[in-house]
Amino acid sequence: APALAASAYTGGVDWDWRIRKNYSLSGNWAGSTVRGTPDAIAELQQSNTHSFQRPDAGHVGFDPTRTSLDGHSGLLAVNKIGGERVRFSSHVAFKSPGFDINDLGFMQRADTRTLRSWLQWRNDRPSRYLRSVYVTANEWAGWNFDGDRLNAEGNINVKATFTNNWGVLIGANIAGRAFDDRLTRGGPGGYQEGYRTQYAIMNTDDRRLVVADLFVNHVDDGHGSWIGDLNPGVTVRPTPALSVSLGVRYGRNVNDSQWIDEVTDPETHYVFGHLNQTTVGLTTRVNYTMSPTLSLQLY
Repeated sequence: APALAASAYTGGVDWDWRIRKNYSLSGNWAGSTVRGTPDAIAELQQSNTHSFQRPDAGHVGFDPTRTSLDGHSGLLAVNKIGGERVRFSSHVAFKSPGFDINDLGFMQRADTRTLRSWLQWRNDRPSRYLRSVYVTANEWAGWNFDGDRLNAEGNINVKATFTNNWGVLIGANIAGRAFDDRLTRGGPGGYQEGYRTQYAIMNTDDRRLVVADLFVNHVDDGHGSWIGDLNPGVTVRPTPALSVSLGVRYGRNVNDSQWIDEVTDPETHYVFGHLNQTTVGLTTRVNYTMSPTLSLQLY
């Protein structure tokens, strides 16, 4: 059985300073400490959240005698939150290699430094065909504390609501070649090819008894690996308090570098293979609002 930590503590502060009425300076800082037996902390160090045992890591190292793991995280953002036409946000953030709050919540990984920004032009003045239109550009990039670039991506999307209250959003992403320090699940990292994404979301008038929606998505790395999704759905609202939703998902995932296992014979080898996967899903949801403070959801 996995060894459990004896105690885990976290605490932090956050702030949102409004500057005039259209701008803000926001952020947060948090710290964490996890304590336990050497076996429990060793397991935590070697989890995919931390990967201290990586042979190519220059900034962390696995210590089987440790009885605690400490870390901190922070974020600082500059935002334009008002104005008729232009909004934006830009932030820098970090999670130190030892930061861990998974005894309280959920965190995929530590050891990150990130930069994210978005800029949006918007028009909420109705015209002959449109109620509103938003054009948004995004960029995000990340590094670990060793300086390896984990991702560098950009996106542009356009969202429009028509006079009949139907809506559509179309967008495209581009991602550059990046280093994956979790590629071999605790072994050495490796480079992953960049990729391109195209997607669209459509919905009918959400004021009607029956509302239909559709999501389509395609991701391609240009070297034979790709992902595709087709997700239609329908929502019925017989009363303002009751809604019933049904969604179907058809997905394809073709991956020429799917992780399989670490094999020792007697040298260590990291094995990858070809994945050709089809996923079909059905999602149902019932929402019923009984009062302003009480609702029921079946999923």
